[in-house]
Amino acid sequence: MEKERITAEDLLRLYAAGERDFSGANVSGELIGLDLQGINLSNAYLLVYCERSNLSNANFQSAGIGDCGFMEANLSGANLSEAILSESNFEGAILMGADLRRSQMIRTSLGGANLVDADLRSANLESADLASASLVDADLRNANLESANLARANLTGANLVGSDLRNTKLRDANLSYANLAGVDLSVAILCNTLMPDGTFRDDHCV
Repeated sequence: MEKERITAEDLLRLYAAGERDFSGANVSGELIGLDLQGINLSNAYLLVYCERSNLSNANFQSAGIGDCGFMEANLSGANLSEAILSESNFEGAILMGADLRRSQMIRTSLGGANLVDADLRSANLESADLASASLVDADLRNANLESANLARANLTGANLVGSDLRNTKLRDANLSYANLAGVDLSVAILCNTLMPDGTFRDDHCV
């Protein structure tokens, strides 16, 4: 069954009138610099650009959001669980406390993003760019970080138990107090990486 098509202009008009439920819709267009707090776009298909918009506490569960722009958007507390976010741009976005469980973020740009306290359990971040991102106290249990770029990322207190760090780039990353129990670091790229025990490691550093 084809999803209901709706333009960005129609969505804004309906939102201004008090509507919040756009679940299952097919939305395209620009939603830049807008206040869309609490909007429900679960199971929706989105081809949108939401730079600098306020999407805090929004519901994007199971939405298809591939190749979209969310640069510097506020997605704090948003539900993005099981969403397809591959190749989208979240550079500088605020994702504090966001639910990203089982989301697909292959080659997604998250450089400089704020992911403090975010739930990334079982998320697929293969080849994602998380350079300089803040992942303080983030839950990354069983996440796939194969070939991801975590250079200069702050992972203080993050839980990485069961995560896949094959070819993960951790140059100048901060892993202070992170939980790496059982994680195979022999396949990760450590270069001036601050470890949980306070030491620096340079494994496979080139």
